[in-house]
Amino acid sequence: MAKELFISDEAIEKMIAEIRASLKKSKGKIEIKQDLPTSDKRATIYFTSEAWTKMQSLVTIYTTEVQWHGLVRRISENEFEIYDILVFPHSVSASTVVSDQEKYSEWLNNLSDDEFNAMHLHGHSHVNMAVSPSGVDMQYRENVIATMPLPQEEEDSYYIFMIFNKRCEWSGQIYDFKYNTLYDTKDIDIDVFLYEDGMLSNFIAEAKKLTTEPPKICPPATTGTKSPTTTSKTPANKKKNDTPKYADYDRWWDEKYGGDYYNQYGGYTYGFE
Repeated sequence: MAKELFISDEAIEKMIAEIRASLKKSKGKIEIKQDLPTSDKRATIYFTSEAWTKMQSLVTIYTTEVQWHGLVRRISENEFEIYDILVFPHSVSASTVVSDQEKYSEWLNNLSDDEFNAMHLHGHSHVNMAVSPSGVDMQYRENVIATMPLPQEEEDSYYIFMIFNKRCEWSGQIYDFKYNTLYDTKDIDIDVFLYEDGMLSNFIAEAKKLTTEPPKICPPATTGTKSPTTTSKTPANKKKNDTPKYADYDRWWDEKYGGDYYNQYGGYTYGFE
């Protein structure tokens, strides 16, 4: 569920009241527990066709990680439109993206005022790895958020972080300071504008009505039990825990073991020491 980013005045007053009550009956120790409010609020991130094409091209074409900024406009309290993708100077590798602060600063200085003020998104790819943010990713987000001032009256203040991989998986967070809300992946929907043709989600929904998928075949069990691709007998010269062999072995191995194991090496250094 969506969470509050900072403690409201009401929550502070409640905490003070609890402290006062604890002082009256404390025995050398005071314990304070305050659960911050949550809500069932959801947010939607819309991509223009141009922005979606640019971003997915980066994820698809690069065999390494790559990072980008997005130009964003707020449509409503909980709706955001990403209308362009900008790539800035950085070096890439299989599991990291690293920016040079001097080159990045020069790149920023060459942006127009409109581009600079609309830069509310940082995204990067995890190639074929899981899209969960690494420790380095989270530290970067904390650094960015720490530099953002609380909004004053009509001012807007929010930032979006997203990770994609080649398996069409994604994760994201929206730090919305104006409306004091933190949206996590499970609280966010994404969609793409397709000009006169409506939304990408509608196109996919109609396509699924016209297509059928073959049943998924799981890899054979390794315990000697019967499966669609093995017999109930185990050859005498076969070890009990041998890895199963079948036509699509590489895909199975990647899906079963590739992402989570190597994700510990994911992340990047960008603009901070």
